[in-house]
Amino acid sequence: MAFSSLAPFSPPSGTFRPHPARRLRAAASGTGSVVACSPAPPDVVVTRERGKNAELIAALEKRNINSLELPLVKHVEGPDADRLSDVLRDDKFDWIVITSPEAAAVFLQGWKAAGSPKVQVAVVGAGTARVFDEVSQSEVRSLEVAFSPSKAMV
Repeated sequence: MAFSSLAPFSPPSGTFRPHPARRLRAAASGTGSVVACSPAPPDVVVTRERGKNAELIAALEKRNINSLELPLVKHVEGPDADRLSDVLRDDKFDWIVITSPEAAAVFLQGWKAAGSPKVQVAVVGAGTARVFDEVSQSEVRSLEVAFSPSKAMV
């Protein structure tokens, strides 16, 4: 797949990460010095929130794949975030379903603020499950994930 349409595109918020082996160099005429030329366009545009791309970019670089970090989303707390701890203390629901690592982090803050109540939690996806695995290994108050499918089912 060609990304030639991205060649002239240089967004101010994007961070282009060319693989070191692919950087282009050209000799300046008559000076003997080396100057950098424009790098090749990216093979992959990574769109996650800034600061959450390092692992993916490193994996791409190991495979000699150029990437452009172009964050298209930003996590912000919703208007009802302050109600979460009260809702978690209420036992009028059967399940809480968490579908992303970001939602897991917000949930865990509210769960701790609520006094770590016993709740049935379902998590979707390996990344989301990892957040809960890390907490259950480090917390004295255990939080058990009751259901964890490998992917969302429609």
